[in-house]
Amino acid sequence: MGGAAELLLGEGTKGKILEELTSGPRTAGELSSRLGIQESAIRTHLESLVKRGIVVPSFHREGIGRPRKRFQLTREGEELFPRHYELLLNSLIDAVLEQSGEGYLTLLFQRAADQLADRLTEELPALSQTTDLRERLRLTAVVLDRLGQRAEVVERNGVPQLIRHNCIF
Repeated sequence: MGGAAELLLGEGTKGKILEELTSGPRTAGELSSRLGIQESAIRTHLESLVKRGIVVPSFHREGIGRPRKRFQLTREGEELFPRHYELLLNSLIDAVLEQSGEGYLTLLFQRAADQLADRLTEELPALSQTTDLRERLRLTAVVLDRLGQRAEVVERNGVPQLIRHNCIF
């Protein structure tokens, strides 16, 4: 199987379990049958995945008897798998260019940037309340860090500059 989950976790069996759970909730017995691994071993791996917050158990009544314990991926578990946003966005950009031209595409990007700036300003009101350049840059770096974009303010030749170390997009 060998997908992103296996590589990220560095453990083959857990990765296989996660890949099986992408199809929906499963019992330990179902996973055992599908993977050809003893149910006790599956349960041990599932306990570890639950502790990591990657998998969550839930009980479902299916007829007479005790409810069955099924395991499913959490949002964090789903995020372990690759998303191909770049492919989708490139196709969308090409379609907008073809349909409406570069000017319209530029307008869309400007609107998106303005909306993002508005959200960031709402998140950190102090950003819109100061006119001091150094403080505005420092607060901008704080907001960018919250988004996962490593940023810092440095002084070069007496001029403060915002340096971004990666791009979250």
